[in-house]
Amino acid sequence: MKKEKPWNYRAANSVHGLFSSLPKTTIRRIGKEVSRLGPRLGLTYIDDNEKTVNITLTLRPRLLQAKHRNALWKIIHTLDGAFQKVSELYRKHPSLERLFPFSPAESGWISLMREPGYHPGRMISRWDANTTFGEEDWKNGWSFFEVNGVGVGGLWYGPACAEVTLKIIAPELKRLDARFRPLTGHDMRRLLLEALLDQRKKLGIKGGVLALAMEKASGSNYVEFERLARFFTELGHPSLVTEPTDFILRNNEIRARGKKIDIIYRDTTLSELL
Repeated sequence: MKKEKPWNYRAANSVHGLFSSLPKTTIRRIGKEVSRLGPRLGLTYIDDNEKTVNITLTLRPRLLQAKHRNALWKIIHTLDGAFQKVSELYRKHPSLERLFPFSPAESGWISLMREPGYHPGRMISRWDANTTFGEEDWKNGWSFFEVNGVGVGGLWYGPACAEVTLKIIAPELKRLDARFRPLTGHDMRRLLLEALLDQRKKLGIKGGVLALAMEKASGSNYVEFERLARFFTELGHPSLVTEPTDFILRNNEIRARGKKIDIIYRDTTLSELL
């Protein structure tokens, strides 16, 4: 009996052949299971008519090798580091105000960065790119075309999609090839939480409430924030979702919805806060 050639998971779109060898009845069953599990894991959004809509997933997963992941991680850290320096340069060199003009109210807020004791926070961003992960051309196959520092979506949806894939699709593929053992990448929900806790540590704050702030009318990311707040709270870090207008200053403390707020992650622009 001729031995089948092992699947090459280093080729571009390499899982295609393995998935295509699944029986059609199995693929249909997988589709039904994904449709049932997806909403339970928060793979839904609110459309413009305030209707909850399920997010449709492509059943065939894409593979990202460890060397690709590590190379991307390094590049993004470099880009992020450069981006992070912009506010520091603006703070140190007032002449840059001509290049980055702000309204008087925004400039007043930014001037706080020049006060003693100011602790810069991390800017959470998402680097959007077109990518290819073929063995031969992966080093030259990335094209970064946009960075999102406001309106960062996918913080919840990315890890949730990976969870669905590992729970439902991966076991079926592993039955065809025991060498198929995919692992999840970085969990963006936990990366955000780590950044918030790191900032709280810099400020010398112990415990307290984390606030995820955005304008509810500005888009469906508000749904992601609600899920993130529950996720953080379940991990032992009380969190709530707020809008920019919820914050008040009382006795030198920032409060929102009756809670003392320690750290704010704002998915808003300065103009929205003002």
